Amino acid sequence: MSNSVSDFSFACDVDADLNLLQVSGETSALLGFSTSEMVERKNYLHRCGHQDDLQALQALCETLPNSDTPSLHMRLRGKDKQFRIFWVSVTAYLQPDVISLSFVDVRHLPHAMTGLDSDIVTVLMETTNDFIFFKDAHHVLLAASQSMVSLCEPISHWREFSGKIDYEVFPESLVENYYNLEVQVYAGESVAQGIQPIIRPDGTQGWVDNRKYPVKNDAGEIIGLYGIARDVTAQVKALREQRLAASVFEHTSESIVIVDAQANVLNANPVFAKTTGREVNEVVGKNLKEVRHGSDGDEAFRRRWQRITDKGRWQGELSVQLPNGQIKTEMARYNVVKDEHGKDMWYVGIYTDITTIKNQAKALEYSASHDQLTGLPNRTLLAERLAEALARAKRHESEVVVAFIDLDSFKLVNDELGHHEGDQFLVETGKAMRACLREVDTLARVGGDEFVAVLTDVSGLDEYGPFLERILEALESVSDSTGRFTCTASIGVASYPMDGTTAEELIRRADQAMYSVKQSGKGAFKAYKAI
Repeated sequence: MSNSVSDFSFACDVDADLNLLQVSGETSALLGFSTSEMVERKNYLHRCGHQDDLQALQALCETLPNSDTPSLHMRLRGKDKQFRIFWVSVTAYLQPDVISLSFVDVRHLPHAMTGLDSDIVTVLMETTNDFIFFKDAHHVLLAASQSMVSLCEPISHWREFSGKIDYEVFPESLVENYYNLEVQVYAGESVAQGIQPIIRPDGTQGWVDNRKYPVKNDAGEIIGLYGIARDVTAQVKALREQRLAASVFEHTSESIVIVDAQANVLNANPVFAKTTGREVNEVVGKNLKEVRHGSDGDEAFRRRWQRITDKGRWQGELSVQLPNGQIKTEMARYNVVKDEHGKDMWYVGIYTDITTIKNQAKALEYSASHDQLTGLPNRTLLAERLAEALARAKRHESEVVVAFIDLDSFKLVNDELGHHEGDQFLVETGKAMRACLREVDTLARVGGDEFVAVLTDVSGLDEYGPFLERILEALESVSDSTGRFTCTASIGVASYPMDGTTAEELIRRADQAMYSVKQSGKGAFKAYKAI
């Protein structure tokens, strides 16, 4: 070993478990530990050696003295926690269980690669956009392109790479990937390739297609390697987005379909296919109307599709019948996808099942407009229905009858039998009265035992009287569960436009007429004009 190399080497004896027995050489300059500190740390190789290399060294020691190649690369951490790479020669002593190891810093080993200082290499290093580099047979950089400077904060010019190892210029987390590719090349692979991460000085991450090739001498021996890494960040990002989109396409709970301008299915996800009662391959190639909108009329589908192709987008609610006969409400959204020249390529349709939401909305709307006990319209819906009836009557010069109904002696049912029995009594009276009216008429519960009926398109007592007679008669058949109480009612009537022109006037005057009935004996009806 020459004097110059010996300045960058050290030796040690270890036992069969690779614990240090003695150390000599330039450990302080190479690792930051003195020889005595090294000996004190008997398990230094285990604590500071790279685990992959430590396992390789242990395997090599087990073959001594029969190994043909008793040497290998080993990465050791110095006091500064950074890895150095050493070329380790292994010798077995005559005494049992003692092994001699000689470590040389690979940065100071001679190399056989020449010609890297030529004008051609210089032009290549300074002009290429790819990341190009040369290394000797021990992972040491001999040259690297100026483009690589943008990845290595400690480096300002491409010539500064010479004599350095990757651990000096790249984050350690990245070097592991780079190093492993080189191990493959040194082991005889004709090319080692991988899509590997890079980290720029500003902290952003990218990706390179990293390929490394062996450099051989005339005897076919590997004397180094060269590598070409191309930035493929945009491609990796696009591929990830495609994979994410494909995953969403496959696993989303929404129905997704892709169609051409003629509404022929190009692709669909499993959820869409399931709603048609078919497999995906059975849907592709079919027309959208056939597989998804068979219940739509031809003209309705044609108009909708025309809007989609004309405007490039469409959104609306659709009622769809599934193969099992179930009716669902869906929110359908269609959008055009254009190519880089702005030409329409295809249309993406997304169907979201909003049946539950619609049902919940209907339930909330019903709850807000109907009496919770009887299910009849409440004051809010009564006001809407009466306003509509008056507006229609005004347009057609027709009449509207408002009947204010108060159950007689209902308080006795509550007091004698309790609220539960009273509630059931109200439910039954509501059913009995509702059955006496037409579908176009309204019966609302407006108080504890007070109801209002709105009858439309009736003219005079001769037309509305029979309805009220039927109500009084039907109520007589209603009784509580014990049979002790039967039902009668007092009904007051006000007519539009004779007794009033507003809802407030009509309800007030019907109420007044009802009180007149109460005072004169109950169980009857009377018009406002008769009081």
